[in-house]
Amino acid sequence: MELCDWCGNPLPAGARFCPTCGAPVGPIDADTGELATAVPGQTGITERKVVTVLFADVVRSTELAAMLDPERFSEVMAAFFQMVERELTSLRGRAEKFIGDAVLAVFGVPHAHEDDALRAVRAALFIRDRTVRLGERLALPVPLRVHIGINSGPVAAGPEATGWSGASTRPLISGATVNLAARLQQAAEPGEVLIGETTRQLVRHAVAFDAERDVAAKGFGGPVHGWPVTALAPRMHRRTIPLVGRRAELGLLEQTFDRVRESSHAALATVLGEPGIGKSRLVDEFLVQLPSDVKVMQGRSGDYEEDPAFAPIAEMLRRELGLDRDAPAEEFRERLEEVVAG
Repeated sequence: MELCDWCGNPLPAGARFCPTCGAPVGPIDADTGELATAVPGQTGITERKVVTVLFADVVRSTELAAMLDPERFSEVMAAFFQMVERELTSLRGRAEKFIGDAVLAVFGVPHAHEDDALRAVRAALFIRDRTVRLGERLALPVPLRVHIGINSGPVAAGPEATGWSGASTRPLISGATVNLAARLQQAAEPGEVLIGETTRQLVRHAVAFDAERDVAAKGFGGPVHGWPVTALAPRMHRRTIPLVGRRAELGLLEQTFDRVRESSHAALATVLGEPGIGKSRLVDEFLVQLPSDVKVMQGRSGDYEEDPAFAPIAEMLRRELGLDRDAPAEEFRERLEEVVAG
């Protein structure tokens, strides 16, 4: 019986796609975007995919290695890689390679999301900030920082190596998109996230940038352009557009609030609906017209469900305490005792 090159499960007779993992079976016409490419040392189908590639590299790692005992340096890098993989996984990215003191990651393999580029930028900012805190927590003799390059575009994604079933389920990526991401990473300053043109187009409505910069990229026939990321742009609400078709729901929220105030008993209101129908706008309109003496505490779960269940409540408490998300546990404890005692 024929087996799938990607997952090793049996294939029905005449199948064009594996019913278990969805991978294409056998040579596919080039018009479909699947390339039946033979790679030395590999087997299976090499697919053409549009992905976002992230390169993160530790700054001055050679200098740090010279200052530390080899075992201590190995522990530092292991902690760094674990932190990076955790952040990538939370946003549905994956680490393709750990190369010395650098990480090659990809968003869009094996499963693509319409906002893979934005996920990559979010992951890059998290990795940048938490690398600094990791160095502080480990009390290193020099600051621990990274520089990151991000680029989006087509790649060839193929099987990693031959296994018992004929191929590994973990693909490797290759192509000019990967090479340009590496050039952007090399050109980025310490603590900087530098993104390419295609990535900028994909995230321009959700990310704030610094001025465009020319990047010398060998092999690309001239300089390419990079944009330093400064921050994720805050959500913008168009208050000039009147609220349409939600007056009944808004009235229910207002009645619930009045009942809570009169009875001093809590109430929970849940707003359900498909994405894009105005749930956030409804809540915003409700909060805007509350009396001025009402205190509103707000918390959000992550956009990609990377946070635990009680993360919104934790965010409310952090804001009330005036502490950052990554503040040390001791600082949280001291501040809690101070507030409760008061």
